[in-house]
Amino acid sequence: MLRFVAAIPRMAVTALIVLAIVNLLIGVIFRYFVGALTYYLDLDPIPFTWVEEVGEMSLAWLTLIGAAIGVRQRSHFTLYVFAHHLPRRVQVWTSRAVLAQSHIRHSRLTNQSGVALRVRRHRRDAHRALRAVHDLRAVA
Repeated sequence: MLRFVAAIPRMAVTALIVLAIVNLLIGVIFRYFVGALTYYLDLDPIPFTWVEEVGEMSLAWLTLIGAAIGVRQRSHFTLYVFAHHLPRRVQVWTSRAVLAQSHIRHSRLTNQSGVALRVRRHRRDAHRALRAVHDLRAVA
């Protein structure tokens, strides 16, 4: 059961990609073929403004869910501008501090929306990351 629940975001992303592609094809068909047909038959044009809205919303949700998957797998891109010049221990400390801050911020956001289960898990992860930072300080 847990595997199924964990696979829901990936299934949602797959469905949203399919929806965006089908929506794009429907938009092209409506724009060129149906528009030309209604013009040829002297009919009122068919409004298809919803195609653009569906495309925008599916891509927005695709971005948000994809970002959540990236956070869950810790596979987001990292831009190193300054940190790669620091010593290795400071890089590790900085990475863990950023991860802890990210988890704390995310737990506050989910707490405001009322999702208590995720808050507990993220707070636990944040506490682990903060303990790791503290242990790293003790070693240094």
